[in-house]
Amino acid sequence: QRRQNQNFINNSGFYGTLAYDREFGNNHLSTKLSHFYSNKDHDNWIQDQRFTNTVLGLKYDFNDKIYTEANIAYMGTNKLPKDTRFGIFPTFGAAWIVSEENFIKENNFLNYLKLKASYGVLGYDRSTDYYLYENRWNTNGNVQFNERNNTSFTQTNLQSIGNPNLDWEKSREFNIGIEALISNNKLGFEINYFHELRYDIIQSPGYRYSVASGNLFPQVNQGETLNRGVEAMFTWKDVIGEWNYSIGGNFIYSKNKILKTSEIIYPESQSFIKQTGRPSDTYFGYVSEGLFTSQEQIDNHVPQTFGDYGVGSIAYRDLNNDGVIDNLDRKALGNSFPRTSLGVNFNLNYHRFNLFVLGTAELGVDNMRNNSYYWNYGEGKYSVIVNDRYHRVNNPGGKYPALTTTAGVNNFRNSDYWIQSASFFRLKNVELSYTIPSSSFIKAYKIFTRGTNLLVATENGVLDPEGLDAGVNNYPIFRTLTGGLSVKF
Repeated sequence: QRRQNQNFINNSGFYGTLAYDREFGNNHLSTKLSHFYSNKDHDNWIQDQRFTNTVLGLKYDFNDKIYTEANIAYMGTNKLPKDTRFGIFPTFGAAWIVSEENFIKENNFLNYLKLKASYGVLGYDRSTDYYLYENRWNTNGNVQFNERNNTSFTQTNLQSIGNPNLDWEKSREFNIGIEALISNNKLGFEINYFHELRYDIIQSPGYRYSVASGNLFPQVNQGETLNRGVEAMFTWKDVIGEWNYSIGGNFIYSKNKILKTSEIIYPESQSFIKQTGRPSDTYFGYVSEGLFTSQEQIDNHVPQTFGDYGVGSIAYRDLNNDGVIDNLDRKALGNSFPRTSLGVNFNLNYHRFNLFVLGTAELGVDNMRNNSYYWNYGEGKYSVIVNDRYHRVNNPGGKYPALTTTAGVNNFRNSDYWIQSASFFRLKNVELSYTIPSSSFIKAYKIFTRGTNLLVATENGVLDPEGLDAGVNNYPIFRTLTGGLSVKF
């Protein structure tokens, strides 16, 4: 128990486990039953929180080569209505150590081979708000009566409509993989494929209702998102004479797609604005046609509805050909999450010298350059890019929009004018060391020099691709060189 701002919070709960384990012959069976309960009570308007999870786990393996596992979870939460408050979520997994079979056991080339797969359904309530299953009322303001308005009563409004059939958000997951060691354990690798369907995601179905509803409609289980990808890792290690080295790497490729979501049903001619069928990290924005360089261009261009604009402002394309450029002219421009993440490492030993190198990379990702470094306007702090802003006399070939004392709402919105590839390779760590032989009372000396963040290869040569605000309105990402002596006693 603790007090925060004079409010009382009571945390309580318990956890228990009952296990059974037995071996008979080449068979091994183990079971575990565990139960967890958590309760958090508040003495103010904050909602009390209650959660319970009971899991029955079964494991069976045969002759150290066939492994199976099953888990059944019975979960409960007070965030959901009484009829769906508890749910059963099973998971299953199996693995086969193929290299233990007689038909492959004597193979000198293949040292280890494992095949594995798993499947399960999981339930989620972490992002679910409380009391979405009940109608909610709110006391807000007063209502005046009689001709002099000297009599008033408190006004109570219907705040939200509840859904008594609301259910858990769920995830159906399938994974399959392989692990292997070959060539006298010199080469090791692991490859996994994952397939996850998130469904029954709780969303607001506002697109089904007109504005006359006053936003009074229940939350529903309707969203679906599909996540798929491959992850892999490998290592190669060998000794050549007095040289001992290893090379390792890992990568993950992933991509998701929204199958169902709460959005307006657009006509086919305007499918470019739809979220359904696209990744959830998609950047939507406008297609630019460069900068207006004359008043004649502005007069002959389709009107833009984003506030004042003039010579030196960004011109946008009318994608739906309705004679006006507005919110309906947005399209998919890129994505904010990398499609592929990579890591490579190299380790080399020669006598007492050691060299270690680590590099990381992200591919297939974009940045929307929408921070204060690029968006200079009004009385804000300007960056060096103002030297290349458009000016009809002093800089008619300027790359960036003309300066403005206004908020520049026409120019400073998501568009392909500001999007940029954020793919990069980073030389993250390099260390060269030399170990001195131990003495009678000191186990080892090591002299080393180390470099961190030594090199970043990316399209943006000024700001860091992993953090555009680093060094702008946040701490910069440093490049460091250090040296030292390590002593073990």
